[in-house]
Amino acid sequence: GELIESRDNAILGCHALSGAARVGDWWPQLFGHNGIFDLTRDCVICVNAIGSCYGSTGPNDVNPATGRRYGGAFPLVTIRDWVNSQARLLDHLGITRLRSVIGGSIGGMQAIQWAIDYPERIGSCVAIGAAPLSAMGLAFNHLQRQAIINDEKWRGGDYPADDPPSKGLALARGIAMTTYKSSELFTERYGRNLNRNGEDPLRSLTDRYDISGYLDYQGDIFNQRFDANSYLIITRAMDNFHPGLGYNSEIEALHRIQAKVLLVGSSSDWLFP
Repeated sequence: GELIESRDNAILGCHALSGAARVGDWWPQLFGHNGIFDLTRDCVICVNAIGSCYGSTGPNDVNPATGRRYGGAFPLVTIRDWVNSQARLLDHLGITRLRSVIGGSIGGMQAIQWAIDYPERIGSCVAIGAAPLSAMGLAFNHLQRQAIINDEKWRGGDYPADDPPSKGLALARGIAMTTYKSSELFTERYGRNLNRNGEDPLRSLTDRYDISGYLDYQGDIFNQRFDANSYLIITRAMDNFHPGLGYNSEIEALHRIQAKVLLVGSSSDWLFP
């Protein structure tokens, strides 16, 4: 979509952990052809999160202070950092108010932070499957980071681009995929079926059930498109999200909200129950 002269028809889409700025690629049902939003009326903007590996500054970029890649020395970032960077971009574009901010998972956290920190700048907030992580969510994220850090190829985050900690990142992704689905869905799709390539776990310790093959496949293809250090940075930002941070209380923070708010949850979600 295009910005109109008054610059008040913009919608900000906020991506999830492994997403990127090309919101039309991963949310075609909302913004693509015949999507929910009307691209003849709305202008959709999405910004890659700082620390990710799809465009904005991240661990693979060169630290101007040292002349070397940031690697494991990349600073921690927060949901609020991302929101503030988005606000500065909108200032640069001359957009003072958004029609809506919308996101899922960690993108939904950003939408909520927008409603709190910039109450006068958004008309509505749509957060899908997003809330401060429970102890169970923190546990899952911890195990994912440990899988990466304990890979001998992580090297404190200073691994070469052609030899990353691929086993650790693949395992982290497999753990994550179990939190994005439900027990009911796994039963329906995979049950106790043997892996579809003919492996037989009754005969070999390394042969797999179908669900195991699925998780390993997800880890393999994730290595082709994501960076381990970015994964560490983003999952820590997810851990640290809480609406009350920076305010005297959560109640004070939530009372700042002026936008219409739509919160969408899933009854079978493990990460955001």
